[in-house]
Amino acid sequence: MNWWEKLEEKSRRERFAQKVIQALRVAGIKGSIDYDAEKFQITLLRERESVDHMQMNLPNVYADYLAAPKPNRWRVIERFIRGTREFEMPKGFDEVRDHLVVRVRPRCYYTMLQLRFGKDRTQRRAVVHQPLGEHLAVGLAIDRKDGLIEVFSDMLTDWNLTVEEAFALGRVNLRRMSPSSLTALGPGLYCSPRGDNHDASRLALDDLVRDCEVKGDYVAMVPNRDTLLITGADDPYNLGAMLHVGEKMLRGKPRPMSGIPVRLRNGVWESFAPDEIYPELRQFRYLRVQSETQDYAEQKELLDASHARQEKNIFVATHSVLQHKETGEICSYTFWGDGLESLLPRAEIVFFMRANEEGPGGVLANAYWDRVCDVVGHRMKATDDYPPRYFADTFPDEDELQRLGKQEIL
Repeated sequence: MNWWEKLEEKSRRERFAQKVIQALRVAGIKGSIDYDAEKFQITLLRERESVDHMQMNLPNVYADYLAAPKPNRWRVIERFIRGTREFEMPKGFDEVRDHLVVRVRPRCYYTMLQLRFGKDRTQRRAVVHQPLGEHLAVGLAIDRKDGLIEVFSDMLTDWNLTVEEAFALGRVNLRRMSPSSLTALGPGLYCSPRGDNHDASRLALDDLVRDCEVKGDYVAMVPNRDTLLITGADDPYNLGAMLHVGEKMLRGKPRPMSGIPVRLRNGVWESFAPDEIYPELRQFRYLRVQSETQDYAEQKELLDASHARQEKNIFVATHSVLQHKETGEICSYTFWGDGLESLLPRAEIVFFMRANEEGPGGVLANAYWDRVCDVVGHRMKATDDYPPRYFADTFPDEDELQRLGKQEIL
């Protein structure tokens, strides 16, 4: 994209943001509305004391808007605006019973949602969710005509419902809304065909998954909310087909979720790296690192905003990617700086830096993650964040830096 195209795109985004703001006012939204062009984000300053502000990220709805036929684009904005209104909450469990559903989202969706609530880490409102593998999670929502309402732990208390009972009911209701079986794209490769914003969530329906005929353990991928792909771990051909379809859905469709497959082993879903078994499928690694980097970038933005509100001076380190110019191989990396209280991401390589009076200093050491944990793991304290972060308020001493050394990368 050249400079003129970038300028045109910026102008289009600003016009879209103004349409959203106008629709918010027509819908009766009061209070201040701020637009951040750099973040492509609108912030609502509410009049309620219980919610200081609400951030509306525009990239997904903008993508939906562009993908819709021009006569129907106003409906995309209208549907988006409905999600910002104060929902009339159900008065009791009887109103919820038939509408409570499970839904699968990236695990970071739920942890970041918690981060958006409350003024510090001890005041986050608990979102009901359970891990599904390492990077996905199953949550609960109330499915209504005017949108989905997230379920929080205090709601279950009000309904006198245990977490186990709620998830069991959510699965029953979603199963009722689902087809009798998934659709075969070919022998050994299946998808959920509904396109109803619940396709990815059907990964939580074990009977639907186990009905698929695959080679080896079940492998699933949910590149976006309307795509669930199922194949077998011992089927490199269909894993390649999953990679092709999944990559296309991640890059070409709105509301991407994850490029990291999961594998069902001994009744438990776990992260799966097909490229470690089948080298010809190395593009899975690229999608995995890309997904991790995108999750960390969104998390960093929220943590930086949270620290700014609390006037805390904590450095949230970036998760970045290096690529070899000749081989195309990639690896993730981060920086650990001297003299900074830091939140470090889990990256494959850690560079240890020290600033000097003239500005940024050079690299004192670098090492792979396992080596970093062995030598200076005592200086890192795991937080409750996901993607994983580690708090470090001290820097390795000279002996530790020497032991870490400087490793050849890629």
